[in-house]
Amino acid sequence: MNFGVGFSGGEADDELEAQIHIWKHMFNFINSIVLNCVVELSIPDAIHEYGEPMSLSALASTLHINPTKVQALGRLMRILTQSGFFYIKKFITQNDNEEEGLNSLVDVGGGNGTMTKAIADAYPQLSCICFDLPHVIDGIQETANMTFVSGDMFKEIPQVDAILLKVLS
Repeated sequence: MNFGVGFSGGEADDELEAQIHIWKHMFNFINSIVLNCVVELSIPDAIHEYGEPMSLSALASTLHINPTKVQALGRLMRILTQSGFFYIKKFITQNDNEEEGLNSLVDVGGGNGTMTKAIADAYPQLSCICFDLPHVIDGIQETANMTFVSGDMFKEIPQVDAILLKVLS
């Protein structure tokens, strides 16, 4: 049995793949429910009338949603983005005023810096830090806007505008 999950055989792996397949089918109804909510809230119309990509807070204020429900709106949009109904337009503003926009980012548990480098290359104005344990980042080449900092994320993380956390194991 192979559902494209990437396990390498064995009875336990086959059973796990079967469970994953069943769970996917069990929760597939969520997309329909979320799409119904989005249509009832007129989210596509609000985005279209706005005329350009909008932030979640701008969408919430346009829809006159109670501030306590903004988190739920974020979850709705995340599900729709993962389903392919909407996409996330990445934007970083470059301003003279340092209080506006995103100026620095740390990739916690960044390993060899592959993702950090991709971000640093895409946004040269952004100061990027790849943060990981000393033995992981020793001797790796830095670039103009990308540095490697060693440390333990459970003790402290460098102070930046944004923190990137991926699946850490």
